[in-house]
Amino acid sequence: MPASAMPANRSRPWLRRVLVGAGVLAALAGGALAWIAFTFDPNGWKPTLVEQVAQRYDRTLTLDGDIRLTLFPALGAEVGGVSLSERAGSTEFAGADRLRASLALLPLLRGRVVVRELAIIRPRATLVTRKDGSRNIDDLLAGAAGGKADGADGAGSAPADAAAPAIGLDIGRIVVEKGGFTSRDERTGRVLSMSALELSTGRIGGDTTEPFNLSVVLQASDPGVDLRAEARGRLLLDLRAGRFGVGALVASLSGTAGGTPIDVKMEAARLSSAPGAIEVEKLKLGLRQGDARRSLSIELSLPALQAVDRVFKGAGLALVADHRAGADTLNLRGALVLQGRLAEGGRGLVRVEAPEIKADIEGRLGGHTVQGSARAQAASDLQAGRHEASRYSLKATLFGLDAPARDVTLAIDGTASIDAAAGVVAGTAEGRLNETSLRARVSRRGADALWTFDVEADQFDLDRYRPAPVAAAPAAAPPATAAPGAAGSAAAADPLDFGFLEGLSLAGALRVGALRVAGVRAANVRIDLAASDGRLDASPIVATLYSGRLQGGLSLVQGKVPRVLVRQQLSGVQVGPLLADAAKVELVEGRGDIRVDLSTEGRSVDALRRALSGSASVSLADGALRGVDIAGVLREARGRIAQLRGREARAAAASERTGFTELKASFTLRDGIARSSDLSMKSPLLRAGGEGQIDIGAGRIDYLLRPTIVGTLGGQGGRDASELRGITVPVRITGPLARPEYDFDLQAMVAGAARQEIQRRATDLLQERLGAGKGEPGAAGRASPPADLLKGLLGR
Repeated sequence: MPASAMPANRSRPWLRRVLVGAGVLAALAGGALAWIAFTFDPNGWKPTLVEQVAQRYDRTLTLDGDIRLTLFPALGAEVGGVSLSERAGSTEFAGADRLRASLALLPLLRGRVVVRELAIIRPRATLVTRKDGSRNIDDLLAGAAGGKADGADGAGSAPADAAAPAIGLDIGRIVVEKGGFTSRDERTGRVLSMSALELSTGRIGGDTTEPFNLSVVLQASDPGVDLRAEARGRLLLDLRAGRFGVGALVASLSGTAGGTPIDVKMEAARLSSAPGAIEVEKLKLGLRQGDARRSLSIELSLPALQAVDRVFKGAGLALVADHRAGADTLNLRGALVLQGRLAEGGRGLVRVEAPEIKADIEGRLGGHTVQGSARAQAASDLQAGRHEASRYSLKATLFGLDAPARDVTLAIDGTASIDAAAGVVAGTAEGRLNETSLRARVSRRGADALWTFDVEADQFDLDRYRPAPVAAAPAAAPPATAAPGAAGSAAAADPLDFGFLEGLSLAGALRVGALRVAGVRAANVRIDLAASDGRLDASPIVATLYSGRLQGGLSLVQGKVPRVLVRQQLSGVQVGPLLADAAKVELVEGRGDIRVDLSTEGRSVDALRRALSGSASVSLADGALRGVDIAGVLREARGRIAQLRGREARAAAASERTGFTELKASFTLRDGIARSSDLSMKSPLLRAGGEGQIDIGAGRIDYLLRPTIVGTLGGQGGRDASELRGITVPVRITGPLARPEYDFDLQAMVAGAARQEIQRRATDLLQERLGAGKGEPGAAGRASPPADLLKGLLGR
């Protein structure tokens, strides 16, 4: 026999014995499985399982259907009608119509869990966050709740620090059909729900990508959200190697959020994460929000990002944003270069830096062209929650403004930082707004703290940026009852919106070296602002203006009807120039004090004027009433007093004035009407009292001035008028505040003069008659006829 044939012949009995042994083992295993299949009843364990859950978690487990086991080709189980209650209650916490799982047997013997399939049909669960912040799953996450698990006393249990053998997990397929989950926050009342959840995957736990499909409907309250999310691609979850990724990803999110349509799309050739490494390839993210009238669209693109040994750099991110609101548009094109470092183990980012950020802006705002650019350097320490823009600059110009300043250019530089953990935010800015130099600081020292700020400008002329008033056509001239400026401005009737006060919480100071607003000029202006709980207080407001000083406060209060409170005191102010600049009214001039304490409410500026209530007072010295010369009228009346028999109305003339050394009056305001009954005016020629009202809402005056002649016209440019001394000349001031009329009651003056002359002459005649009777006997018996006496008295 050849030697070469010896080993082969000897090996055949050994192989035969192995095959026989394997057959015997297979027969024994088959018999064991058959015995288990015919003798083991898994439903007999249901009461034990229910009891264990009740003892361990104080929850009720309900298994409505039978538990069915399968032994070939894989070990599996299926159960229907599963439900788990809330802790210590009967309300359902989670459940499913059917659960199905199958395991491969041989890998399990080698310490690997290979799930051939995991299927959940109609799963459901409700997550509740209670008012105290606790959740209805805390007991499940913590372990035991009501009772103790077996071995809780330590008997028979493994040491706590014993290392468990590593068990690999490999799932061949996951299927979820018609799932639904709800999250409810009792602190806010918000509810988030997921419904129509469909998920199917290939293998999970291997080192290859497998296809997956996901779709779900998301709904929420306050604000209302109704979105559908879909995603597909190839999924990689290698649990052993710690690798996670997705390839050929196509995802979308569409629906409405807060009543606004929203559409999000995401594509990526590859997104992957491994210990110490991240890889991004051809990532595109697009967002569109709004409708044809108002919309915002954003597109982000990142061609590539690769982190090796936890470090990445040179990743270029491009940003395109377009905003449209009616005819207004704003377009932004930006780019930045990213670099940074991953956390230990490659789980997330530790630090991200953008050494260079560039953005260009252009668009149309209010029918005007806007162009600008921005540059910045930024860095973020994500683990510490600190973010910093070590430098930023912004320059923007608004062209073609319908105002004296045709173009408006803002150029600022500054820094900004955020410490999220401490809730600290800080920023600085310095630059120019056209000819105005600006400096600003803003900060917040705590998540719930006020925003504090300090803004300073060397000078600012707001009127340069306000549209020029539109002159009314002659044919459309406003009626006499219209308020001043009503023809050229509809702004007074525009609705007021104090909505910006909602959630506003700040405190700070605003300082301006020289300020002009609505024609009023002021210097050394300081305004301290404080806002909270829907209220903004500007107090104190301090300034020097018109040779005097202003000090007071202003409050805006949000509500169903906006409220305004005004408290102001002007000391030593030249009233004439102030009224001319502020209201285009040349009614009075002089220097003195003005105090106002007013409140009002309304949904428009016009409504605020008509609802003014409170008090005001004025005290002036060395001034004049503009538009009327009472002394001049008296000179004319003196020459015509014999012919006048009625009343004469005179329009105001800007060149005429009636001087006074002192003028005082107080006003009570209600429903926009200021009433006064204590006016007092003094001059060398006159003493005057007065009463009447000023309708601020309608811009009209109706005031009766009662000047009494106490001096002579000498020094007033006229002849001596001592013969009119003691005569009261009623003057009614009526009409629009911008151009009132002065109505002289000369008939009353003539009557007063006649009475005075009659009294004087009667006294003289009486004295003459009495004197004549004494000197001439019998003269007392002679008397003049009444007609002759009257003629003598009247000088006729």
